[in-house]
Amino acid sequence: NWHCPPCRGICNCSFCRKKQGKSCTGIMIHMARFHGFDSVKDYLQSLAKRK
Repeated sequence: NWHCPPCRGICNCSFCRKKQGKSCTGIMIHMARFHGFDSVKDYLQSLAKRK
């Protein structure tokens, strides 16, 4: 079954991030691709693993 990103807790839109107490990411696809990622989700996960 398909579940939307907000339902899975992986949405990175400004509304969902604010609800999670996180800051907005803005338009990050260009930064994600610059670092070799295909999606902002993968890029943010890689940053979280560094901490």
